[in-house]
Amino acid sequence: DGIAYFVGYAGSVYPLDLRGEVPEALDSWSLVDAADRKAGWAPSGWQVIASDGGDRLFVIMRSDSFDGSHKSGGESVWVASRSQQKLLTKITPENAALSLAYVASGTPLIAVTNNAMQLEVYSSEGEFLRTISLGDTAMPFALHEPR
Repeated sequence: DGIAYFVGYAGSVYPLDLRGEVPEALDSWSLVDAADRKAGWAPSGWQVIASDGGDRLFVIMRSDSFDGSHKSGGESVWVASRSQQKLLTKITPENAALSLAYVASGTPLIAVTNNAMQLEVYSSEGEFLRTISLGDTAMPFALHEPR
């Protein structure tokens, strides 16, 4: 739809409209409410945000965040609605997540690189399906759906 989404260190979502000649920053909104902010929830990981191409955004989050923890990965994947600008649900991965991607081709899936450099595969609704070990030399920090 021509709108890119970025997430800030404190959990704000920043939409950027790329449809015109000049990008336009749209109104930001927060994934994190007051209680979650107090618990230190914040985005964390290498590839922390993905979209299903429709309404949902997926963001890796960690609790007890601190300055510099933004690359450590997180124990939760939060699912938010772009249109409602609010959190819909939370997915708890089998292991801490470092990167994630939404794979829309075929059966939609969520792929997560965990802290052991394995891929964890989930249904588009967050049900754990399997772990794929890539061997000792693989470091899948960036995940991309083939096009």
